[in-house]
Amino acid sequence: MKIEPIEKSERKIKFILSETTPQFANALRRAATNEIPILAIDDVDIYENHSVFYDEVIAHRLALIPLKFNPDELNLPSECKCDGAGCILCQVLFSLEKKGPGTVYSKDIKFDNPNVSVLYPDIPIVELAESHSIKIQGIARLGFGTKHAKWQAAKAFYQYYPEIKVVGKIKNKNELTDVCPRKALSFSGEDANVSLACDLCGECVKASDGALKITSDGTKIIFTIESVSGLSASEVLLQALRRLKTYASDFMKALEKV
Repeated sequence: MKIEPIEKSERKIKFILSETTPQFANALRRAATNEIPILAIDDVDIYENHSVFYDEVIAHRLALIPLKFNPDELNLPSECKCDGAGCILCQVLFSLEKKGPGTVYSKDIKFDNPNVSVLYPDIPIVELAESHSIKIQGIARLGFGTKHAKWQAAKAFYQYYPEIKVVGKIKNKNELTDVCPRKALSFSGEDANVSLACDLCGECVKASDGALKITSDGTKIIFTIESVSGLSASEVLLQALRRLKTYASDFMKALEKV
């Protein structure tokens, strides 16, 4: 298996996965999306809420705020030495207290762990009028996206690598390049080429009256990860691969017992 980077930034990574199978690519997609421990606000105690929003609305908004954290510093409650009772190794305490008038933003949330902070500081939570105030405390924990969307790590998706061949007489090359909605088709002499922007829609094949044939290579896959959590896209990829390695190891151990 080989990985060829195409695009890389803090929040997005795109690469070509070759010498692979669609089954592995789908397993990687599922792991990157929902099977990585992510920190999110889980318990909320509201002591004062004079705003126009119900308590449940504010709690929901708090839960969906992405949090930056060190994945090597915190444990899942089910795997912690405290057996889920709650300690500094498996939970982070937070507080939110503000008086109006003004808007309450995500940056107003204070955590007891210096390595935990909000990813985006200017997410509005609620607007407070004159004499309005809120006072909230609670707990953030690690969890999986399979249980709730607030623990979802990323949007991960893939497509097969496109391949195109000329199998007949090309009548109008300009017309074929114009009909492509992604502008992915080009010609080099009598040969046709498609860029990675091609999504295999087949519009060029229809317009060519069968002169073009577009196929996909299932052993070569264009994979994209866009982080929606406090982890970077690269961290999501590494964590997903570690998770798959753990699953494979557990499977082999179970198989040896059969």
